Amino acid sequence: MEVTATVSPARPREPIPTRRATARLELVDGSTDAAEFTLTYPDETEVFDRQDLRLDTRVGRDLDALAVVALRILDDALASRRLPPRSYWHLDYSEAPAWETEPGTCVELRVWTTYAETRRPTPRS
Repeated sequence: MEVTATVSPARPREPIPTRRATARLELVDGSTDAAEFTLTYPDETEVFDRQDLRLDTRVGRDLDALAVVALRILDDALASRRLPPRSYWHLDYSEAPAWETEPGTCVELRVWTTYAETRRPTPRS
């Protein structure tokens, strides 16, 4: 049995642009000092979309509670922009003394995901 095949080199594919969506919480002594959503390149060099958020609740310092709030922000922000939902997420957390208050604690928590950009984000209504 003889088989013949024509093989040609594969054309290089254009890289698909990737975006990073991040929800960030800043807390001082358990009270939300700042919350924001950003849409950037993965290396965070260029911001495509940024939204300051208001959180009227005292979140506390429990890492699980902070992560739940930040993930809800991330999911809502992606959905409102008609972007793909997160399929995975990462958490970055840091805690340090708050120098303005004695004694105090300052916390920054970020949850983020990346997705392949197949179209431009739809503006929020």
